Amino acid sequence: MSHSGETYSTTDLELAAFLLARGSALLDSSREENKSRFTLRASHDDALAYFRGEDTVSARALFSAWRSLRTLIEEQRRSR
Repeated sequence: MSHSGETYSTTDLELAAFLLARGSALLDSSREENKSRFTLRASHDDALAYFRGEDTVSARALFSAWRSLRTLIEEQRRSR
C-alpha cells in the first residue's frame, strides 16, 4: 500500500471502503449532485488492486469502513 502523499478521489463507495480498510486516510468528502466524492491518501495503484482482486482486507475492517462512509453520506444528505 502506497502512502507517499498521493491522493485518490472516487465516488465509488465500495472502493473507498476498501481503501479505508487497507489503511488509507480519508482526507475529504463532498457531495456532487446526487453522489458523495471521497478523497483518500492512496495511489491509483492502490485502487487498481481493488479492481484486479489482488489484495484482501479483513471483513470486519471492510464493513466498519463501509458503515462509517454510509453514515457520512447520510449526514451530508441531511445537511443539504
